[in-house]
Amino acid sequence: DALTELRYRGHDVLVFHILDPREVVLPEADARQFQDMESGVRLPVVHEQMREAYGNAVHAHMDTLHRQLGEHRIDYRFFDTSQPLDHALFEYLTERQYRMQAR
Repeated sequence: DALTELRYRGHDVLVFHILDPREVVLPEADARQFQDMESGVRLPVVHEQMREAYGNAVHAHMDTLHRQLGEHRIDYRFFDTSQPLDHALFEYLTERQYRMQAR
């Protein structure tokens, strides 16, 4: 994996995962069909079940990324676009500086 190789060559590697809140939790809607954006195929759905399954899948994916990257000492941070990026970065850099001083 390229990120791991960079890390073990001595580089600091950071992964910032930035998503719109609607990509993490599907908004409520009166949808009866889901249209695949790539193929155009329309599928019938039960929206609440789909929202729950989608949310669970997104959080499981984020947990997996966090765990796998952490195993290689690669920082992973999730930000959503509702939070000002400069605040999120400042918070991360402050935390990182504190961790480095504690070593």
